[in-house]
Amino acid sequence: MSWQTSKQKEWCVISYPGESEHLDWKERLSKLPFIVKVATIIHDKDLDKNGNLKKLHRHSILCFEKDVDYTTAKTIIKQIFNIELIQPVYSIKKYYQYFTHSNQPNKFQYNSSKIEHLNGFNITEYR
Repeated sequence: MSWQTSKQKEWCVISYPGESEHLDWKERLSKLPFIVKVATIIHDKDLDKNGNLKKLHRHSILCFEKDVDYTTAKTIIKQIFNIELIQPVYSIKKYYQYFTHSNQPNKFQYNSSKIEHLNGFNITEYR
């Protein structure tokens, strides 16, 4: 079974502030009729394989209260971030570590204080 046909509680998305991302994404999140916990970080110092600065982007984990299918998650995430390309998160801990590149010493090391937690997201629930 592919992940597009499975149900998951946790999904991730990469969005682009100042381009496709809704400027009012936090307000949109707060207006949902249910709670979606979010952890998010801006990456502004990532380099491509040639050493050039990558486009500013946001990594986000969205945690629903119950399992939702791909189509439902995509619809909700599009309402929030204006992005349709989403993926399930199989390990919150590993994806959260990717936020800071803590396991990738060859990449820029983002400070964990830059991670924003919304709607009660708490990484200790997933460790």
